[in-house]
Amino acid sequence: MTTSSDANVNTTSQSNAQSNAQGNAQGVVQTKKIAKKRHSQEAFITAYQLSDSNQEVADKLDVTLSCVLSRSKKYREMGINIKKMTTQRKKIDVQSANDFIARLNAKMNAQTETQKEAKKASQPTK
Repeated sequence: MTTSSDANVNTTSQSNAQSNAQGNAQGVVQTKKIAKKRHSQEAFITAYQLSDSNQEVADKLDVTLSCVLSRSKKYREMGINIKKMTTQRKKIDVQSANDFIARLNAKMNAQTETQKEAKKASQPTK
């Protein structure tokens, strides 16, 4: 036996399915909102203290790196003594970067000069 509320739910489900099918036929992508994963303080601290990098914590807890960085910063600000992860920075070749900037600036200046000359040439002479 179906009640009127059951019938309404079934009708609503059918119309939603039809709308989704029509939307997908038109190239519209249906997305679901993904619920945030929230781990207990103890679970976060355990994963954090036993990991070698923030990315490793994120992978263990299946959360974003941003989430780990934000939460660890918040905990430190609150006075929780979690360890600081060491960051591995890539060495930057300063000379190579400066050479690239010089080449880029020269190219941009040449383009600007070409544009100025073209503008001058296109203006009628008096």
